[in-house]
Amino acid sequence: MSLDVTIACTESSNTSMNATVPEGTVEDDLLVLILFQPVTLTSSEIGSFQADWSALHHSDLPNTYMRVFYRYAPSSVPAYYAVTCSENSVGFMLRVSGGGVRRLPVESVGGATTGLTTRATSSVLISVNYDGGTSPQPPPAIPAVPSGMTSLYSLATSYIFSFLGETTTVYSRFRVSEQCITNPTDTGSRNSSGGQDEGILLSFADSDVMGEERVSLKKISGLRLQERIPPETPPMVGTGAGNLQTASVNSTSMTITTPTDTAAGDVLVAFLTGALYYYDITPGSGWSLMAALTNTYPYPVSKVYYRPLTAAPASSYGFTFGGSMRGCGALVRVTGCDIENAGGLASVTPSYQTTPLVAPSVGFSLDNSLLLTMYCQTGAATYTPGSSQNEVLEVSQTGLSMCVNKLDLPSGSSSGTKNDTPSTVSGLYQASTSLILQPEEPVRQIRRVGPLWV
Repeated sequence: MSLDVTIACTESSNTSMNATVPEGTVEDDLLVLILFQPVTLTSSEIGSFQADWSALHHSDLPNTYMRVFYRYAPSSVPAYYAVTCSENSVGFMLRVSGGGVRRLPVESVGGATTGLTTRATSSVLISVNYDGGTSPQPPPAIPAVPSGMTSLYSLATSYIFSFLGETTTVYSRFRVSEQCITNPTDTGSRNSSGGQDEGILLSFADSDVMGEERVSLKKISGLRLQERIPPETPPMVGTGAGNLQTASVNSTSMTITTPTDTAAGDVLVAFLTGALYYYDITPGSGWSLMAALTNTYPYPVSKVYYRPLTAAPASSYGFTFGGSMRGCGALVRVTGCDIENAGGLASVTPSYQTTPLVAPSVGFSLDNSLLLTMYCQTGAATYTPGSSQNEVLEVSQTGLSMCVNKLDLPSGSSSGTKNDTPSTVSGLYQASTSLILQPEEPVRQIRRVGPLWV
């Protein structure tokens, strides 16, 4: 079954948006909303959905915030979804139908010449390129269509921003492009030759096909007919001496020792928090962002990154702060994880002197998934897990603390909210994060057909 992509665009001049659902959406189609919001918003205006949407990606750019969310369409498909956002936001909703999603986001990078790299066995690529500017500079051009891709949608929009009696025209230019991959080993780059501030590339692959192909839309080469073998066990967190490594500093950087038994094929997950909201925490190359709460007054920085290991790991990994602050972190080794499904099933909720802390519900699609939750706050504390969770680790110092819990999810489609009770919360700002790691899912190839028109 081939993948088909349609798009709907919504612009909002208010602090909410009714994001239009693309025509033809039916139950179980994948919906992806890519939301661009001006940097003039406040922390309370950052885009959010109901609990049945999951965060997929975010980037904070010079002229805009980009947030990406996804969900599967319900049996009764609405005409739109209500989104909390800032004024002058733009949303692109993608409908991906005909087989579901096997790959969540591949990579997102910025810059006019930076390549966006595909993943193998992709069937459809979607590229979204953004370029922004302000007066008195001339308006930027709409980003060019990346080489080898076809334009799906383009938009040029602007608005007037007033501050202290001065007015500025803010320009936003967008290009959405698609490409059907005919080579399942294609790992080339996709560049927009025009100027751009940011791009994101989404890669989708056919789900399992066990029947005759009938709908004819796109050319696919080498379509696989496969049999799904359900995973029997969830991903596992490494335990025992040396396999849970933590760090606590008051500095401009933090180094965390690699868990003792880590080996090629494992996934490292970095849990990081900082006491000062205006200082970011960034890793070196090779890490991908899973969840983040940053630059949100006055809550602690809360970030989670993952790193797939294709070779032996380094002895330690460093993380850089935007300035000197108290920081806590941990590296957790995870085995049996499908890294293709590890990068977007996450969500973060801020709070103030709340007890118990409540980590948000996140959705998942595979049985025997693993839920990891992180709770942090701007004060030293010990933690007591609730909601049947098992504590993995705690880190605490004066002015900052965090803990990480785990819970196996043998079945279902949503984790539900999970709580943890700190020993003290008075006057403290907090952040609670939920993320899903889905299991490796063995697939036995039955036969290979191609090329063909489907």
